[in-house]
Amino acid sequence: MNESLKALYTERTELKDFSYEISRKFIQSGDYFKRPIHNKIKNHIKLVIKNTLSLYPKKVPIYTSKVIQSNSYIDLSNINCFEGVIIKRPIWESWQYDDKYLSLRKLKSFLNNNNINYFFSEDFLLLKNRIYDFLYSYYKQNVKALLVPYDLPFFEKKSIEIFTELERPNAVFLHGLPARYNNIDDNRADKLFVWGESIKKNYIDAGVACDKIIVTGHPAINDRIKINREKQNAKMESGNVLVVTKVAAGAISDSTINNIDHCINSYLYTELVKNALKKAGVKSAILRLHPSESIAWYKRVIDTKFYSFDNLNLETSLNNSSIVIGPASTVILNTLLVGKNYIVFEPHGSKKGYDLFNYKIVPPFDGSDKNIITTFSESELYEVLKGNLHIDSEAFLDCYMGREFKPDLIKDYFFEK
Repeated sequence: MNESLKALYTERTELKDFSYEISRKFIQSGDYFKRPIHNKIKNHIKLVIKNTLSLYPKKVPIYTSKVIQSNSYIDLSNINCFEGVIIKRPIWESWQYDDKYLSLRKLKSFLNNNNINYFFSEDFLLLKNRIYDFLYSYYKQNVKALLVPYDLPFFEKKSIEIFTELERPNAVFLHGLPARYNNIDDNRADKLFVWGESIKKNYIDAGVACDKIIVTGHPAINDRIKINREKQNAKMESGNVLVVTKVAAGAISDSTINNIDHCINSYLYTELVKNALKKAGVKSAILRLHPSESIAWYKRVIDTKFYSFDNLNLETSLNNSSIVIGPASTVILNTLLVGKNYIVFEPHGSKKGYDLFNYKIVPPFDGSDKNIITTFSESELYEVLKGNLHIDSEAFLDCYMGREFKPDLIKDYFFEK
């Protein structure tokens, strides 16, 4: 199916704009996901299109030049240096305008819920072009700068294109510790804001221009604590080992490959961890699911006599744990920030250096960073578990989070043009 999708994009180039949304149709159709997308045939396509084609408002509110549209995971409105700047949620998410604007949300819902064949209709291509025209008109009159957390989905991708055409500031603000690096994704906007110098280096090594990347530090950096070595070297016991699942991606996450993840590997991951823990004398562990995963699915397939499910907030769970075992994940930062050990477990899939979903394992999770513990097989994980654990948390956090959050760098870029 991957090659068929690739051929389909080659033949219908206009569908490339919707590669993310189309992939979700195929991938998020099962009960592995908490909120699966089931294809639904709609009988009112023409009605929705008619509503959307009437998007153009008679009067568009005109704001000052200090307006930023942002759906970034960082709340700029709570940062002192952005005082006096108007921060707006994306127009396709906003409910504050009249009904004409709400049609954008209808389109977004349509992308999620409509039958896959709708993407191949002439009506949809017409709708796509008119939406682009509307967004262009709205941004030109209303918004100075754009900040997004990623650049794969349709609305974010098109918004970046429009701001680039308008020669207005646009940027991606990193929303997680990357599990992939290439020179396409996160590289569509004019600037890329990252947390630490090591992340910047990884993007440069992947082919992203050095002058595009700005290191801001992590927004949570001011909450960093002095690492408690007694906490970090806590004895591992049954019941207080936290295992983070290896989640299957809900859509295409890397534009350079045509992967569709299979949830069977998420199950396999829990089994490999369980086997290593049992060998180390641990009789039970707590499993923490990704927010997109269905607990009902896991209850049907995993060993519930060994695993119980975590239902606490992340910080509480981490504080209650002696160690955390998990894949390449931003959770490693959360874990180290509360003074606990995180063992990276990325078992190789079909070939060495690639994970169970056949993605290349990237720094720092590939074993290249000696400040963290990385394991790539059940036997390696067991050897680490029976030995003395040690992570140079401070050095690792310095490289990937920085020592200071500098939001002024974001504001300076947005308002220097």
